[in-house]
Amino acid sequence: MNLTAHVQPLDAGIIKSFKGHYRHLFVEHTVNQYDSVITSTLIYKLNQLEAMQLVAQAWDAATAKTIANCGRKSGILPPIQMIAPPEDTEPISLSLELLLSPPGEHGSIHAPITDKEIYQKVLKFEEVEGFAEVNDKPIQEEWLSRTEALNAIATLQKYAIAMEDLVARKLEGILGSFCTSGSL
Repeated sequence: MNLTAHVQPLDAGIIKSFKGHYRHLFVEHTVNQYDSVITSTLIYKLNQLEAMQLVAQAWDAATAKTIANCGRKSGILPPIQMIAPPEDTEPISLSLELLLSPPGEHGSIHAPITDKEIYQKVLKFEEVEGFAEVNDKPIQEEWLSRTEALNAIATLQKYAIAMEDLVARKLEGILGSFCTSGSL
């Protein structure tokens, strides 16, 4: 029996999970720094705030299931007991027809409508609402590069830090997790 798991229950796997998540986030941060054209000597550099943000994200990534499993492994939590389903349940049998077409839904409220009628109604709606076709040419948007997107996220994070309220903290966390999720 492992005495350390009883004396230090966090050693039962929670710390291992936390460290794994932190290392993963740190590597993603480093790759993002490299992609942001920061010199190679500075890509591993973290300030206190960035390190604390990575720690918070790593801790949030440790799931409740991992913590519960570690608690069971160390003996802090009791093992899971399977709950037997009640034995007095009777199967409910419905015919497929009754299931797919419940009573009260048999009659059609509307007569079938054709594509031409739909098109005419859309045109009429556009005339009434004042829609005007300005240009039929598709608008081509200029896409941001990964570097520009990372710089924009960094700017928004700095803005959120300065706001000092709960919504700003959530925004800061979302931006941080978006930046490290590999979505860019």
